[in-house]
Amino acid sequence: MTRNEKIYALLRQGGLTDAGAFGMMGNWDCESNLEPGRLQGDFGQNRTSSKDYVARATSGALSKESFAADSKGFGLAQWTLAYRKRKLWEFWKASGLTLDSEIMQTRFALQELKTEGEYAGLFQMLKTSDNLYACTEAVCKQYERPTYNNVDARYKSAQRLQGELAGTAVDASEIATATPDQGGSASAVITPAIMPTHEYWPPRVICEGMKGPDVEVLSSLLKAQEYGVHYTDSYFGTFLTERVKAYQTDKGLKPDGIVGPLTWGELLKIKSL
Repeated sequence: MTRNEKIYALLRQGGLTDAGAFGMMGNWDCESNLEPGRLQGDFGQNRTSSKDYVARATSGALSKESFAADSKGFGLAQWTLAYRKRKLWEFWKASGLTLDSEIMQTRFALQELKTEGEYAGLFQMLKTSDNLYACTEAVCKQYERPTYNNVDARYKSAQRLQGELAGTAVDASEIATATPDQGGSASAVITPAIMPTHEYWPPRVICEGMKGPDVEVLSSLLKAQEYGVHYTDSYFGTFLTERVKAYQTDKGLKPDGIVGPLTWGELLKIKSL
């Protein structure tokens, strides 16, 4: 199943009508492009900031309270308010899935609708209404509550998704017991490989947006030299770029965030990890 098919199947299994499910998805399409790992304001093609945000939360570098209180919209619904993000965090930790799992986030949204009293009327409507526009408008104004109620744009997204997913089976049994490998992108904690495979050694020139075992080596070396890196990762995100620049500045190198021969040479002078 595709990501959108999984979301639709789960919403329908959760009791929403066809109109209710697509009304919700039309809103999420406008909020996040239906990308569960999307961070507010990240319009980069590679979603570098989003990936780094998920990696920091996954590793523990970003705490629950920091995640909740940073006022940054995140996920399918772009959850922003502290109490909602705190509950999202807790639901994620209990789920066994990844933070950027569409399955986990859709289940969390359903839990919000079912258990939060402020959404009781909305949930009842989404379970009974066959009016796509009305459902889209209700989700916009009662659940998402954006600064600008662009209902027409959200309705167009709902219509498009309805057309694309027409005839999709609503049986979500195959994802009912989804594991992290099935439920989202690979954002789980990574166990570093200190010695990369041969195609990455000698180390390449690496920079933000790249990934591979040599990026894990970089983060391991910066961690060992106490440059604010508390976990190893195979993805070179914005946080790692900042740490590299700090290291380069201290070593008298050009602080460009690009790890080339001179930076590698300094990093590899340490005797042990």
